[in-house]
Amino acid sequence: ANRFAPLLLDEQYRMHPMIAEWPNETFYSGRIKNASNVKDEEREKKAQLWGRDANAESGSGSAQAAGGDKNVKRELAAKAYDDQMDKRFGPLALFDTSSLGMREERYLSTSYVNRGEAEFIFNHLHQFISYRKPAKGVTIGLITPYKGQIEYFYATGDDGTQSIQKVAARVHDIKSVDGFQGGECDVIVISCVRSNREKEIGFLRDARRLN
Repeated sequence: ANRFAPLLLDEQYRMHPMIAEWPNETFYSGRIKNASNVKDEEREKKAQLWGRDANAESGSGSAQAAGGDKNVKRELAAKAYDDQMDKRFGPLALFDTSSLGMREERYLSTSYVNRGEAEFIFNHLHQFISYRKPAKGVTIGLITPYKGQIEYFYATGDDGTQSIQKVAARVHDIKSVDGFQGGECDVIVISCVRSNREKEIGFLRDARRLN
């Protein structure tokens, strides 16, 4: 018999609280606490990472302008745009590409690739870099469960358009879930790959791998 009671390490210090919320509730029944470094120092760290602060009251397009309804309308439109971008490039964003015709394909009979999803991710990162203007030291990681997708990321980064090549140059790591184990980047993009009419998600059905 096991004489030792299991001990839960109940404080996380690597994720923004918004990112930690779902796995905490889903897998740990809300028992995980957020350490002070991901709460109290969050804004200070963000100021070091981003050229544009995600919580700034006004962005480059929403500078204060004086005089007339036209300027007010311009300000409101710019504020709406900044709000939209802050949601798109905030601490956590989920994108459902199933309605965009991006389907998985078999890759060398043992893996899967989703070319449309890979190109969507490169375009998203291009917009992210253009809008957030991350400092040179900000690290970006791409994680995917499938070797075929990893190889397609590398191939697209090498042979894609000039803007895609610039994005690829900013990516610090492209690895599988297992390969990234223990790794850390400032920005993480997860490419799930699977998209089919049967709604099969492969080995991600295993809650332990999903976690």
